[in-house]
Amino acid sequence: MVGIVLFALAVAVVVALILITRHATRLLVVVVRSGRVTSLRGHAPQGLVGDIADVVRQRPVPSATISVLVRDRAAAVEAKGDLTEAERQRLRNVVATWPLARIRAAPYRTVG
Repeated sequence: MVGIVLFALAVAVVVALILITRHATRLLVVVVRSGRVTSLRGHAPQGLVGDIADVVRQRPVPSATISVLVRDRAAAVEAKGDLTEAERQRLRNVVATWPLARIRAAPYRTVG
């Protein structure tokens, strides 16, 4: 019985570590509805949020989720939803202008 409990505890710890590591690379998540930023969660410099809002406002994007992640020691964009390839590229360009250290140094915010 003790062996089963220890095994279950070990599995729970491994799953928790995997989830923590997976989310450690996500810096910011922005949800867009009708061309407006409706919610955000993460390290969000106001200028970066404004730049993202400018991109999705030009052609009011119906619905999208934009994540800023750490990849190869730089900020990268992962976008899902009703975005054109040109808008995805603009988002990548906008995020590339922000140093990773400035994004990480921004306060953690939750809006919406």
